[in-house]
Amino acid sequence: MHGDQQDDAQQRQLGRGRRCRRQSGGSTLGSAVGSGVHGPRTRDLRPLGSDPTIVEARRMAWFFRAIEQVDGRWACSHGRVVIDQHDELFEALDHLRDVAATMSPAELFVHRLGGGVENIGSV
Repeated sequence: MHGDQQDDAQQRQLGRGRRCRRQSGGSTLGSAVGSGVHGPRTRDLRPLGSDPTIVEARRMAWFFRAIEQVDGRWACSHGRVVIDQHDELFEALDHLRDVAATMSPAELFVHRLGGGVENIGSV
């Protein structure tokens, strides 16, 4: 066998060079399965999941916000959900710290009526 024919035979023997097909429609996807020729090979990522420094870096931080209202009160929010309202900023921040402590890592922000945003920090 010549070089190209030998490579093709080896790929067929190893099961390489096959195309992925969708179960429902049968359309061909662009990359070959298991072939370094058509795209990068991936390796087992499970060992990375056991390293605490990498796991910690991948954790998503929750954002909690104290938002100044037109009437001077402060709304505590998590995402689009307003949890409650307080008369004073320090009351709102104390409440948000208590909530955020149960969902760490978390960040606290103050949104002022004039448009300013202050990052209070991590909880």
